[in-house]
Amino acid sequence: MKKLAMPFMALALVAMLSSGSWGHKPEGVEFFAPHIPDELIPEIDGNSADWTNWFPADLVITHDMLLSRAGNDPRDIADVDVSMMIAWNETTQKLYLGLEAFDDFIHRDSENQVDIYTEDGWTISTDPDHSGGFFHAGDLEQNVMGTQGQQWVVHPPAQGPATMWVFNFGENFFEKIETREWDAMWFGHPPWGHLGVGPPEAVPVNEGDTNVTLFYEIAWSLFDHLDYGGPDSSVPHVFEEEQIIHLNIHYQDHDENGDDWDSQWGLNDETHATRDGSAAPDWVMVKVPIEVTTSVEGETWGRIKASFR
Repeated sequence: MKKLAMPFMALALVAMLSSGSWGHKPEGVEFFAPHIPDELIPEIDGNSADWTNWFPADLVITHDMLLSRAGNDPRDIADVDVSMMIAWNETTQKLYLGLEAFDDFIHRDSENQVDIYTEDGWTISTDPDHSGGFFHAGDLEQNVMGTQGQQWVVHPPAQGPATMWVFNFGENFFEKIETREWDAMWFGHPPWGHLGVGPPEAVPVNEGDTNVTLFYEIAWSLFDHLDYGGPDSSVPHVFEEEQIIHLNIHYQDHDENGDDWDSQWGLNDETHATRDGSAAPDWVMVKVPIEVTTSVEGETWGRIKASFR
């Protein structure tokens, strides 16, 4: 594994302290997504080895850096333990996510592949043009919900494949969920959306499986304006170095509680962060100098940033 060069880290810290970015959630924190060299672009199949052989340890988001969105939950990694790696690529113009979750009890009803509320999985909100504001709910008309930002719900494979939805409260949304029409929406499928969950010996999952570790890989083409009619009427987002996007990620854990959360851990604890770009953290797209070693005098850059909360 490789690391950020110290000169880059020092400059980044100075930039953070002198910037006006303290108004975002969580305040005073910026996260960094490194550029993936073309030859290291991962195959989206749920294999973590495509990430651990290059991703800077300094930029991994670990569970001890996360906040609880479900109240004053104890931080118990024997219950749930998650980590996040976020990256981008200029050639493919995609955002890449490598998300790992250990869960001591899987709540995933194999007879219900479309339950977006009450099963274990990830909630991810994207606002790539950094425009902020509510993108579903609020006073928005139904036909524009989810067009300026998206709330994604990602579940592991059970009876059927892994699922990746966009949640928007739009017209006939719940009807489409029940009939799986929403699963057919174009932007969640190749070549725009790719999802892989592994390792092979851990999937598919079953209700009540214990002590399961899953690795989720996602590759997304994001859109500054997303039109449900298709890509021709949408505005693709163009990723560039030093660009800032809004991105929020939570893992929700249900355990034996069924419909109720056991815990929900993520990048912030804002209750409306899943549907309001302004409440989501800032992520800076960077091109990372790479060296041979991984340690930074015993402390990761992520923890250095976390200390400013």
